[in-house]
This record gives sequence, structure tokens and C-alpha cells, in this order.
Amino acid sequence: MRRAAVLIGVKRTGGGLPVLQDATRSAERMARWARDQGFRGEDVALITDEVGPVSVDMIFEAIRRFNEAGTIEQLIVFFAGHGINVARSERWLLTDAPANANAAVNVSGSADLARWGSIPHVVMISDACRTAAEGIQAQGVTGGTIFPNDDAAELEQPVDQFFACRLGRPAYEIRDVDAATREYKAIYTAALLAALEGTDPTVLDAEGYVRPHPLKKFLRSELGRRLRHLPPEAQLVQVPDAHVASDERAWISRVLGGPPPPRLPMEAPPIRLPPDPAEPPATQPPAPDEAVAPVIGPTFAALLHPILIGNLHTFDYVLRESTASEESGIADIANVVEKTASPFDPTPYEAQCGIRVGGAGIVEVVAGRVGVERVSEEFARIDGPNLSGTVLVVLDRGVGITIPVIPEFIAAVTVDEGEVVDLAYEPAVGTSRWPEFNERAREVRALRAVAAGASREGAFELEGEDAFALARRMQYAKSIDPALAIYAAYAYADIGRGDLIREMYGYMSSDLGAVLFDIALLAREPRGQRRLGTGETFGFAPLLAQGWALLASSRSALPPLLDELARHVLPGSLWTLYNEKGVEQIRQALAQGALA
Repeated sequence: MRRAAVLIGVKRTGGGLPVLQDATRSAERMARWARDQGFRGEDVALITDEVGPVSVDMIFEAIRRFNEAGTIEQLIVFFAGHGINVARSERWLLTDAPANANAAVNVSGSADLARWGSIPHVVMISDACRTAAEGIQAQGVTGGTIFPNDDAAELEQPVDQFFACRLGRPAYEIRDVDAATREYKAIYTAALLAALEGTDPTVLDAEGYVRPHPLKKFLRSELGRRLRHLPPEAQLVQVPDAHVASDERAWISRVLGGPPPPRLPMEAPPIRLPPDPAEPPATQPPAPDEAVAPVIGPTFAALLHPILIGNLHTFDYVLRESTASEESGIADIANVVEKTASPFDPTPYEAQCGIRVGGAGIVEVVAGRVGVERVSEEFARIDGPNLSGTVLVVLDRGVGITIPVIPEFIAAVTVDEGEVVDLAYEPAVGTSRWPEFNERAREVRALRAVAAGASREGAFELEGEDAFALARRMQYAKSIDPALAIYAAYAYADIGRGDLIREMYGYMSSDLGAVLFDIALLAREPRGQRRLGTGETFGFAPLLAQGWALLASSRSALPPLLDELARHVLPGSLWTLYNEKGVEQIRQALAQGALA
């Protein structure tokens, strides 16, 4: 198998960010590993700022060369340097960032293009922070994509993504206590190379291969182990993340002549479910060096799985135990889920279409062709013969959110600490959809609550049977809560299951006559274009904030307004929230008929 690597290290950027001592060395160590793996010399592109500024064009040209070769079967793209998230999507900062808004890599958009390129397996590895951009300058970083926009593949290719930390968290360099110089080393790259080079044989299979799924589990355990061995005064928390789309046959490294590996220890969720929920769970404190599972991901997994198998009794038990937990983070997660799963209050004014807001007050509602009336700080009623269009809801502080109107549904917006943390649609009482929803309301609300909470933490992961179980529920849930399909679609995109997204597109289109913008954005067909923001979609822009990073790679005709609006999306909010300038632009577009 012919393999190639583009290995990037950027230690210096602008904006007052500190120099990273190990960024270029990390890329160089990855280059040595690639050569030891048998990569041809011309198939290893090492791009660092040791020899000059690093730009998007330099990286793009290296990848285009491999893409056009037609013989590369696997490409590894590694980055070590500063990273930020803008609208909940990663940017790798290059030399001239953030002063030059284009001097960064749009990671999500690049991965999206890689799925339709000519290279059968792409692995993107990021040893960079994923903290929210701070300040106007950093928030304006858009970046560029580094894969060709050529849709060379007939079928979607797997793209595996490995991140040094979870969304919103930092990645660390730590002082190497074993080195005489006490130099700083990137802890994630060190753990990664321990696996790829076979230093720790627990990640190897019987043939000496390092495969993506076991590597994901290994890195979570290994980083926890390394961080626990730091001196008490230097204790840090860094939990790596990964989205693996390749199958069990894929591999990243092979260590020849390695010893037969011991069985890879599996990470246990923080709550062990007993056979009978009436019995208390058995717990056992971990050994000092045992890898403790990260709190966030396993907690959500323990809450999600019972819903997907239709066991709400177990879900209630896990939620109750989690709420009472004394372990850091678990009770907070459970409280958020419990709050989001609560039923809507009775719909006021006997409205059969409307918008409800909790956690903030409605200051104003603005629409184009639909009739909308603000009847209180919590509710806006939608009336009239035309119930298809967009409503701008202006909230406290002058910020706003756009809500696609879906006939017979009440849209519910949940605001927490100034951020929109959930958008839900529930059938109005008395409509044709109400009886079916009423039968399944608890399950739908529980599923939505877990999806919202996990997405907010960047931890809504679907693997194995859970992915298919959720798809089956989406087949009926699309007519009960269409917004559930948005959470699912982004989770499916992370694991390369575009086929399941396109199935949801079909279900929603046949049931509602149109699809939510995000579903249309993600349901991309090879060599095909779909016009977004028209009568075929509910809404004109991404509803979930992370969708903005994918517009550049969508290969679709987009409303011209989106280029300017992207500058006015507030950072941090899970669902798209616009600042005052964005609100004014949308208001004008609605008044001029540029938006419906």
C-alpha cells in the first residue's frame, strides 16, 4: 500500500499567542516515524515554520500533488500548533493568523472535501487546542480548505479525525522530567507516537497493526495515565477525542516483529448498570495506575443506550443515579439532561403553530411572508394562510435566532447563560401529529435531551449498533421532532455515514415537503449539487453553529447573504445565534424580500 503524509508544525503565530516549543519537533518526529514505516521520501511533506512562514496554499499544494498522483491509498495529515474553534468548528492557526483571517485551516470543511477526493483513506491528526476564539480578531478567522474541491470519488471515502482534546478544551505541552534540558513536549504527540512506534504494545493487534478504533481507546487511557503521573502542582485535565469512519480492516501503523500484545483493556462507563435497576450498582475504586474513563463521553453513552433500546425504566435509573453522583461533572451532565427532557408547558392561546422561548425574553419577532405576533415574552403565535418561511426572534441584549416555520409544530428555543442550547419542534395539541407524539413524548424528549447535552460538550458520538438504532428511531421521529434529525445528521457525518443522512433527507422531504437546512447541507451527493436556502429547505442558513464551517465545501448555490452573516455568528452557542449587526442584516433581508 502506497501511503503519504503531510506533517505540519507551526510554533509561532500572531495575536499574542505564546511560542510552542514542541510544535515543529512534533512534526519532525512524525516525519521520522513515516520514513521508518517505509513511506517514500517524495511521499512525506514536512511543512514547518523553522524554514519560513506556513500558509494554506503550501499545505493545499502538497495535498493536491498526492490527490492527483492517483496511486496514494492512505494520506495522513498531522498538525501541531495553535488551534481555536469558531462557531464550534476547528481552525488550525498558521503563521499570519489571526491578523490574516485566511491564514488558518478550516478543519471541518477540509475533512468534508477529503470525503469526496481520490484518496481512499484519510487520517487527520490535530495536536492543537480547541478552545473558543477570544476577541473580535480571533472570532473573524475563517481559514481555507486544504483538499481539492473536485469530487473525484463516486462513493464517500472514510476520513478519520483524531484530536488532542475535546471541543472547547486546551491541549498541553508539559516539561519532560526525564530530559536533562527539561524541555517541553506535547503530551498528545508523545502518547500517539508511543502507539504508532509500538513502544506500548497494548494497542497492537496480533499482526502488529495499529488500527484506528483501538488507537482511539488507547489514547484516552494513555493520556489519563501520563497526566496522573505529573507532580501534584502540575495536575492537568486533557481528554482526547476522535471520530473514526474507517472499518476494522483499516490501519495506521504496523510494527514488525512486535511481541504478542496483551488484551486491550476496555473503558468502563462511570455508572455500571445492574441487571435489575432496583438493585444498587456495584462499584470498585480503580487501581492507582488504572485508566479511568473520561466522565463526559461515557456518561452520555450510559444515558443514550437505554433510550435506543426502548428501556426508559433503565434511563430513569441512570439519570437518577447520575444526578446524585458525587463524581465531578456527572451530576452537572445529568441535571442538564433532566432539565432539557422536561415537557413543554401547555401551548397558550390554542395556537397550532408558534415559537416558545425559555431562559430569555422575546423582544421582537420579524418575518417575511408568514404572519407572526409576539403575544408575550415567552411565546409568539404564527397565523395566516402561508405557514412556510423564517421568523427572526430578537432576544434580550439584541441578539437573535432565526426559526424555520413548520406547519403544525411549536418550535421551542432553550437559552442558558446567553447561549442557545437546544431547539426543538413538538406537534401542537389538536393537530394531526399530536396523538402519535403524545404516545412517544417521553422517549422523544429524553433522546433530544441527551443529544442536546452531548452535542453541547462535543461528545455526541454514535458507534456500532447505537448508530443504527438511532437511525431507526429517526424514521418516525422526523415527524415528531424534526430537529432531532439535525443532531443525528452531524453525528453521522463525523463517522462518515452519509447514507444514513440521505435516508433522513428522504424521510423528512416526503413527510414535511421540505427538509431543514442542515439536513440538506449534510446530505451531499457525489457529483451532485442541491440548492440550499430555497423552497426545498426550511431555513436559509445552518441552524447548528458547526454547520457554518461546511458551507465552503458544500458545492451548492447559497444565498449571497450568508458570506456576510458568517461574520456575525456569536461564538460559543450550540445553535446559531446572531449579534446585533447580524440581526439588522436579517431584518433588512426579510423586509426587502431577499429572505422568505
